[in-house]
Formats: sequence, C-alpha cells, structure tokens
Amino acid sequence: MIRAFLIALVFFTAVAASFPSMAQVEDTTRRVPPEMMDLLPPAQDSLQVSQADSLVLDTTGIRFSEFPLLSSGGVQLDYGKLVSIFLPFESKFEAGVFLRFKGRVQASVDYGTAMVLPNQNERGSTYLASGHYFKSGLAGLMYIDPVNKILLGGNYGYAQFRDRVTFTEENAFIEQYPLGLQRENREATWAEVYLGSEGRFKENVFIGFRIHYRRLLEYQQPLPNDFPIRQIPGYGATQGNGVIGLNFYLRYVWGFGNRP
Repeated sequence: MIRAFLIALVFFTAVAASFPSMAQVEDTTRRVPPEMMDLLPPAQDSLQVSQADSLVLDTTGIRFSEFPLLSSGGVQLDYGKLVSIFLPFESKFEAGVFLRFKGRVQASVDYGTAMVLPNQNERGSTYLASGHYFKSGLAGLMYIDPVNKILLGGNYGYAQFRDRVTFTEENAFIEQYPLGLQRENREATWAEVYLGSEGRFKENVFIGFRIHYRRLLEYQQPLPNDFPIRQIPGYGATQGNGVIGLNFYLRYVWGFGNRP
C-alpha cells in the first residue's frame, strides 16, 4: 500500500513539474500600468491574457486604434534653462503646452524669454541681446514600452528682440557710435529638428531631453559695414551654419480616456 502511494506521488509530481507554475505564468505577463488597463480585452482571466494578449502592450503592439483622437495633453517646462538665473551672462525661461493625437502625434507651442550677454565679445565691445520668442511644431512618438518614448520632430521659431552694444577706444566702431549702438524691434525666424526621449518620473509627471539642430531662415541684418547681430533669443549665436543644443524638460500630462 505504501509502495503504491509512493509510486503515485512520484508520478503526479513529475506531471505537475511539466506545467508552468502560477508564478511562472505571472512572470510571462507584462506588468501593465493602471492607466492602460482598459486597453486589454474585457472578460478574460489572467491565463488568457498572458497567453493571448501579452503582446498588447509591448513596444510594437500598443492598440493605438483604441485611443481617442485627442488622447492626451499637458504643460511642459524647460527646467534646464532655469539654471541660467544663477549665471552672470544669461537669463532664460521657456514653457509650453502640447496635445497628443492617437498617442502617436504631438503638437506643441512654446513661449520663452532670454537675455544673453556673450562671454566672448569682440575686442573693445560689450554685446547684449534680449527678447521673447515662440516655437510651434509637430513630433512623432515611438514607444519603447507603455511609458517610455522616443520623439522625433521639428519646430518653427519666431523671435522679437533688441540688442545693445557699447564700445571702447579699442574698437573702430567707437567713432561711429561714441554713445553705443541700440537696435529695437528686430525679428528672426528659424527651423529646428530634434530627437528626444522621455519617461515617467512620478504619476503623471514625465521627464525628458531633446537634442536639436537649428538653422536660421531669415532675420533683419544690419546695414553693410555695420556691427553684426551676435545673438538671437531662442535661437542662439548667429555665427556658423546652425546651432546644436540640448534641452531638459518636465511635462505634466492629462490623459483623455485615462491614457497619459
């Protein structure tokens, strides 16, 4: 009797070992953020979800067709520029709003101000540029997972600013502008492309960065043989064939249909 019981115990143990345990089943199921649970088909148990729908929320299987047309929106702040308030040669601020459509396309508008005093001035001169600017554009979102994204986009920028230059006897412009030079109501436009990444920081707060390349389209250049415009707020230095930069930002996202 005991021998038969031991044989039966060994048999059932071997059969049980051939099937995955419940812990294994749970490990094969992607951990789904609460705000995206409604993407899963209703009335299915955990085993069915792990077998048939484990790809619903992977990097290529998010059900964008179930997102509303206007899927989310929010506000953003370039916190990297806030550091400039402690710098002696510049002071900058930039913030904006954005909307996302079907979770894949983002439209944004940004507003910023800048005061720039370059630390490398032409000999015998001190240059200062200040003003405000707007940027608007579109970006495509590529998902690494349900909460981490790569962004590829572009913006159109417009700035209105003024600049001021003072000269010493070391500079030839002192004869033309003994009291200095001040130019008001200057305008400039540019185009920029960027590549960025963002991820969830806490709840509906996301943190990210963007690497961008900007190229001037048009700006009001001085008269020939006049002192050049050195800086444009929101764009950067006018010398060279474009500007490469890095931005760090925070976003607060409201999900429409509970999908940040």
